[in-house]
Amino acid sequence: MEDSQKNAALINASLEHVAEKVADLTPQVYARYFARHPEARELFGNDDANILKGEMLAKLLMQIMDYAEGKTDPDLIISWAADHLGYGVSLSMFPAMFESLESVLREVAGDAWTEETTRAWRAQFDGLLALITDSYKRFDPSFTSPA
Repeated sequence: MEDSQKNAALINASLEHVAEKVADLTPQVYARYFARHPEARELFGNDDANILKGEMLAKLLMQIMDYAEGKTDPDLIISWAADHLGYGVSLSMFPAMFESLESVLREVAGDAWTEETTRAWRAQFDGLLALITDSYKRFDPSFTSPA
């Protein structure tokens, strides 16, 4: 099985396992994310019911799966990144979101989470971050990648 297929299978399996334990990861993921980037909380306005945050998390998970399955639409990533840049989202906020998501998934999965699962998720995060970084460079000529 090729790496991308293996990663997709591992990611799907981990999501299915987590879904059996927790119906909605949104509150946990965003609590961790806002702890890392408190300034991001204001970008969500009065989303006390977690509707916008839930939609954003669902879209992120779809992008992760599309990337794992080789179905990523670069134009969609470019548009997605441009929207985020327009809202004032810094590039450093993306890895913080990925790390927040991974830490919640790992915690909920417990012993079912393996090093192989970690590698599969991180491969997707790294690939998406590269596309997002390229998009940020495209829309912000003064942008420089963090060292």
